[in-house]
Amino acid sequence: MNSDKASSPSATHTESCYRDISVLIVDFDPICLKVASGMLRALTYEVLTAHRAMEALEMTRDEDL
Repeated sequence: MNSDKASSPSATHTESCYRDISVLIVDFDPICLKVASGMLRALTYEVLTAHRAMEALEMTRDEDL
C-alpha cells in the first residue's frame, strides 16, 4: 500500500479546495506572520499579511477579498 498522502484522492481533493481561498493574517509579531503564512501557503492558500489592524482594514478595502 502506498503511504504517500499527496497521491491519495482525498489529499488531492483537499489541496484543490484551498486554491481559491485568500487568508488575511494580522499579527504584530513578524515571526508569527512568517510561520502562519508559510503553513497556509504550503496548503496552497493565497496569504496576505498585515502588522496592524488598520493596515489590514485598508487591505480589505483595496483588495477583492
